[in-house]
Amino acid sequence: MPFFQIEHPWAVTVQALAEFGYSESEAKIALNIFKNRNATSDREFVLRENQRLKEYMICKICKNKLCDTVFLPCGHRVSCWGCASLWEKSCFHCWKPLNGAVRILDA
Repeated sequence: MPFFQIEHPWAVTVQALAEFGYSESEAKIALNIFKNRNATSDREFVLRENQRLKEYMICKICKNKLCDTVFLPCGHRVSCWGCASLWEKSCFHCWKPLNGAVRILDA
């Protein structure tokens, strides 16, 4: 459930942070940092940061689903579970041999 009900750029950013596992207090702290960085073009900054966060969370292999898998032992989070199950030899990011993968279930 989103923290804010209106479609304001700051609300969209807080919703995105909540989807990525930030608590409400952490999201508000991050929001204050964002506001203080660039007060003259808040809207553009928030929209760019929101887009950057969304791109960061997309599977680097299929580019369709959210990253929900951590490769072991390196700990990189770069793919969805479906791609990770097909990618058995090495981490897609650092190419270290894999010992397994763990699926992340966001609350």
